[in-house]
Amino acid sequence: MLKKNEALRLFWHLRAQVYLLLVLLSLLVFFGYQSVNLPAVMPSITKFEPDSFHYQAGIDQSIRLNWQLAHVEQIQSLALTSQTERGGLVSKPINFDLSQSLPLSLRLLCQHDPQTLVLTCKNVPTSARTAGRYRFKLLLNLTR
Repeated sequence: MLKKNEALRLFWHLRAQVYLLLVLLSLLVFFGYQSVNLPAVMPSITKFEPDSFHYQAGIDQSIRLNWQLAHVEQIQSLALTSQTERGGLVSKPINFDLSQSLPLSLRLLCQHDPQTLVLTCKNVPTSARTAGRYRFKLLLNLTR
């Protein structure tokens, strides 16, 4: 038969193992839940700038833009808008459908890196052609 001290020591030893097992199980459930419910990485515009900040008046050339997009696989389409300094639209937005693949109008201007999921576009023409100050916006339409 076990003595009273040995029985008590055995009881506390088993109880400590049960607590340790509960803590480990709780941590496993917590981190398992966190890994399943991680928020999706959202696409972002990491770079958006004009090709040049100075254009010569009288030369019929459009202002060209450079941009870089991260996680482009989640972008369904892009809309590029050009506004005057006072907020008036220069023309209707230029839309680029990315749902199937890179559109023909961007294939020569953009490079897609499938490993980093980054789309880099250079010298994309806009509808702004006359001298003045402009505000450009690139709107991302995301897939669901």
